[in-house]
Amino acid sequence: MTGSALTFALLVQAICVLVVATVMRVGVPLRLNLMLSSAFVTVPVWVYSPLADAGMVFLFDIVVPVVLLWSLYLRGFSIPKRTTAPVALLFLIIPLLFVPLGYVFLDDTFFGYHTVILSNVLFRSFIVVAAVAVLASELRRVEGLPIVRLMAVQFSALFVLGVLQYAGGVDFVVYERLKDVENAVDALMAADEAVFFGFGFLGLFRGAVPQMAVIAIFWCLIVTNLRDRVSANGLLLLTVSLTSLVCVAGSLSRIGLGALAVVLVYSCTINTALRRWALLLVPLGLALLMYSGYWVVLQSLTIDFMADRFSFDELTGASGSGSTRIESAQLFVRDLADRPVMWFTGIGGFNPIATSERYSVFGMHGDYLDVIVRYGVVVGLVYGFVVLSVLTRPLAGFFSRSPFRRSSSRAYGAICCGIPVLALTQGALIFSGAAGYLAAAHAWLAIAFMSATYVSPTDAVTERE
Repeated sequence: MTGSALTFALLVQAICVLVVATVMRVGVPLRLNLMLSSAFVTVPVWVYSPLADAGMVFLFDIVVPVVLLWSLYLRGFSIPKRTTAPVALLFLIIPLLFVPLGYVFLDDTFFGYHTVILSNVLFRSFIVVAAVAVLASELRRVEGLPIVRLMAVQFSALFVLGVLQYAGGVDFVVYERLKDVENAVDALMAADEAVFFGFGFLGLFRGAVPQMAVIAIFWCLIVTNLRDRVSANGLLLLTVSLTSLVCVAGSLSRIGLGALAVVLVYSCTINTALRRWALLLVPLGLALLMYSGYWVVLQSLTIDFMADRFSFDELTGASGSGSTRIESAQLFVRDLADRPVMWFTGIGGFNPIATSERYSVFGMHGDYLDVIVRYGVVVGLVYGFVVLSVLTRPLAGFFSRSPFRRSSSRAYGAICCGIPVLALTQGALIFSGAAGYLAAAHAWLAIAFMSATYVSPTDAVTERE
């Protein structure tokens, strides 16, 4: 991607984010608005090419430390321990404990490179923890609904831009060009045959698109469930549902389509307005797409690519990326049998070089397996238990008498339905490099919002003490 094209994509997204942040600023403190909105500028503001995606710097990376210092030194800042501590344990404490161990699994010629990418991931882990702490702290002083509306509208703008790529042919492919990880990039982006299906958009890697869609639907469900009828809120949910469907289908993410289907079915179950619109508009939308000129272009240029990606062999793991994932899992199981110490050490935390040498993959393609490979089965199970307890706690308000708490818990069910499905074959709550980083950050911001919103009076007193 040329520098001018990258600048164009960045400016378009930054302007849209700024407009939404300005329009939706009422009730949202400036520093919180700045932090949350910066997470939607998914096009990197700077890239150091020799480090590929590890060299991508996002606006979120810059803004969060500034906002954290602002909160610490200018206006006072207290960390809500109950919300922040579990995230700090998962993203900082456990990874830092394993840092020295990771070098045991490497040849010393790789120490320098491993240190660079490890430092990058640890810094971004700190960014996620800091963002969660800032959000949880601000929620002690402000109402949650203005924040929900800001997030919902920002996501709506993001996916409208995505539709411009997938249905309108506007070139917003950024991540794949910067990293050049897809073999089909050059073939599908020839000068006269540019088709942008099968890629992410505006800095989002393909696998991050469905995760952002799941989180977007969560935020929109909260405001819509407070008034379950045809209204501006209902139209916002409908817009996000339809645009996210277009974007996930356009990204050709197989697990993403499955996760989004589960989430949309769940959303229609708890929201009657969305169910009515879905029965009318989804068939109409599919018909329009089938008869549009862009669909004809898509069919003529990518039929072989799509047929291969969704073939029986690909879906069952007999060939392609599915077989690679199965083989890497089998190698890991063999490693556990040959070296029992691996049950307790894994490969020493985030260690993509050791993962590549031992299992022929940079990462294990799925949170569940990736965690136990990083930290061993024993620590991995503890890690999983902490995630499960944090993830499910906000569901306690599902039948609450409070309208906001009830609507939020029911909306949160979308995340609890979608994220575990995505985590089967991709990073969802953890990340490596830039792929999925901002999507993981958004997931934890949503979880933190729910956890902080439901702190009981007793818990609040305990945290203040």
